Amino acid sequence: MKRKTHINFSDFWHPDTLEAKLNNPLYKLLSQRFDLVICDNPDFLLFSCFGANFIRHSGIRIFYTGENVRPNYSLCDWAFSFDYSDDPRHFRLPYYAIWDASPLLQTRDVEALITRKNRFCAFIYSNAKAKERIQFLDKLSRYKPVDCGGKVRNNIGYLVPDKIAFLMDYKFNIAFENESYPGYTTEKLPESFIGNTVPIYWGNPLIDKEFNAGAFINAHEFRNLDQVVEFVVELDRNDLLYRKYL
Repeated sequence: MKRKTHINFSDFWHPDTLEAKLNNPLYKLLSQRFDLVICDNPDFLLFSCFGANFIRHSGIRIFYTGENVRPNYSLCDWAFSFDYSDDPRHFRLPYYAIWDASPLLQTRDVEALITRKNRFCAFIYSNAKAKERIQFLDKLSRYKPVDCGGKVRNNIGYLVPDKIAFLMDYKFNIAFENESYPGYTTEKLPESFIGNTVPIYWGNPLIDKEFNAGAFINAHEFRNLDQVVEFVVELDRNDLLYRKYL
């Protein structure tokens, strides 16, 4: 028997509708353990960082963020975030951990994958404000053209409808977070792995705590972005070394 628990959601990225709340990944996660009832006077309010309506709730507040934002414990009782924290009120729940990670555990047939790698590097983003990402794109593009399939710098003539499928043909993918902060790891690196490409990663300086450092290019291991480009060029030209990463 699951324990019946009354909850609600506030200030998330989705509309404030019952349908959207039922599709919230936290609802799906918690429903594995609890019999959830969404109501206007909940025992627990889960809220995020896209508004301030949560202030109206006088009961227990649980903060969740998929952004690079710190919990404010004067406004919440408990928190889920990216942070590495020993605070007993905090549970580390990276954005990517909410989704199905089983594809990451599948064994790769490297030789079969190599036959599909007929494109150099992908760049799929809609946020043009991340300056490190744009700087790296410009630097790497001086070596070879990078295919941009998102809204930012689009040069393929359409918006990529299926990112994972698109990545399958590429040797590399630029997997830069919007910002850099310890623990801040979103879906960008796991999506690259599921797309069977070698990610070029920047964001969480402690990323090797979470993923195999021998499977991606970690920009934090280099002094600057120019050195990262030099290493990408080396991998692109060295089939044996590239296979080790793949």
